[in-house]
Amino acid sequence: MQVSKDRISQYRKELDSAADDAAEFMSDYYDALKASHPNASVAELRNMAIKSIKQALNAFSPQAGELAGELFDEIVKAEKVDAKFRYQPTIEQSLVEKKVHYLAKDLVDGNSQKFIDACSTLTRFYVHREANINMYRSAAHSNIRWARVPSGTETCGWCFMLSTRGFDYTSESKAGGLGHKFHLHCDCIIVPGTKKTVIEGYDPKAMYSRWVECANTIGLKPTFKNRHAIIAECERRDFRWLYNGISPEIHYIENYGEKNEVVRDYKFARNKVAPHEYITAQRMRQLGLTVDFIKDHYSVDLPNGSQVIVGRCDMTNGYELKAPRESTSVKNLVSNSIENSKNKEGIKRLIIDVTDNPHVSINDVIPIAVDYCNKYKVKFTVSILEGSKLKNAN
Repeated sequence: MQVSKDRISQYRKELDSAADDAAEFMSDYYDALKASHPNASVAELRNMAIKSIKQALNAFSPQAGELAGELFDEIVKAEKVDAKFRYQPTIEQSLVEKKVHYLAKDLVDGNSQKFIDACSTLTRFYVHREANINMYRSAAHSNIRWARVPSGTETCGWCFMLSTRGFDYTSESKAGGLGHKFHLHCDCIIVPGTKKTVIEGYDPKAMYSRWVECANTIGLKPTFKNRHAIIAECERRDFRWLYNGISPEIHYIENYGEKNEVVRDYKFARNKVAPHEYITAQRMRQLGLTVDFIKDHYSVDLPNGSQVIVGRCDMTNGYELKAPRESTSVKNLVSNSIENSKNKEGIKRLIIDVTDNPHVSINDVIPIAVDYCNKYKVKFTVSILEGSKLKNAN
């Protein structure tokens, strides 16, 4: 069967609404307790928050379970699978207390609003978690599969990795055990199904190909053992590209970092930057790299009335671009690109585009760049770009 995008969106909205209601209930309950104890100590305020969260979860966690059960029953019925949803409370009271004790440091620092905001976030998290855990435990108990499905609006690298497996999970241990747990601000939902179940807008095979692309960039095999390094590279890519393959737009940001900052579109950028930089940006965006140009220098007024020019990167995220087209010496190409970039303010990644250089290839440049980065302990990432291939030298 195909689970429609509308049904998944409806489930997310209903679950978000329950989580928001729980957070509001918690906040109101806490305010009432606080009002009745105006001279409460930090320890007393902390305990009030714990009580408020527990009351909210007792009231709204079953609602989250009910929503999960409705979706579960719809899918297994359509798939003609013999499976049953079993709701069981999953909130560990001691864990709630432990987390609030940690958050209470903000109360000690006098930041009561930050504390209560964090408690609200925690309450929302537990409501979402209640639905997800009951969903996958019911699936596992019924010996059916489930998938971890992110929203695609802001997916972290860890959740992206887990979601590339599709309907592959059959047990908590196969899902990674504790590694499968959910985190604050996690936008994933658990959806039960079979190998034939399709969720509209969710394509784990295509997502896995982008996981492999990120692994190739850092020169590693796409294995679970290498997950942390690959996740780090994934999180340098645009999350929409990771999830659905949509390439980020090219922008030019005027007055970057100032109050009158303005984001311009690709047409403005094309007329503002050097042609070779724009061509490189087009290649970068196809690989999911954010391509927001900024002015690559600014001036600082000195007390003596003179000015000094400060060089900075070509793009946000600390990206500096080089596209040496005429260099015949690989060593000179590498050393000149790195040396001319190392003093750029905020540099994090140097992209050396050799696509249009007829004298060298990415395979020629990589070993020389690796040796150079190791020898001179280059602190920023050096990436070599050739067409649709991107490889890191360090």
